[in-house]
Amino acid sequence: MIGASKTANALKIQHPFPNRLRCVLGLEAKNPAIVLKDADLDLAVKECILGSLSFNGQRCTALKILFVQADIVVPFLERFNAAVTALSFGMPWKEGVFVTPVAEKGKTDYLKALVSDAVEQGARVVNTSGATICGSFFSRLSCIRSIPK
Repeated sequence: MIGASKTANALKIQHPFPNRLRCVLGLEAKNPAIVLKDADLDLAVKECILGSLSFNGQRCTALKILFVQADIVVPFLERFNAAVTALSFGMPWKEGVFVTPVAEKGKTDYLKALVSDAVEQGARVVNTSGATICGSFFSRLSCIRSIPK
């Protein structure tokens, strides 16, 4: 299920045997992707790009956190970074555009603050133009690596 623990709890109590139900992974609607070392990295990157960045990630089902097994995190990030850098951006009515302006006023400042907070907590921006703002574009969405160097 997708949603917060409050929603999950409300659904669980409606089950005839709620004590038999277990929460496997509760991330408060942070919708994870889990990439293991035997994954096809090209396919995993493609699906993570679509899952996290389609509709600019402005949908409740968007992937919001990627767990990548440590053995493959460097090649995954290299491919993910290249894929993010290659995304075309522009107005939604233009052919081939993937990244469009964000829908809410002030959202770019909010996104920039999230990136700044992550960096303050030890993350680093992987792509060279990550968190660049131009008007209502968060033009090159940031790949954040928050694992030990």
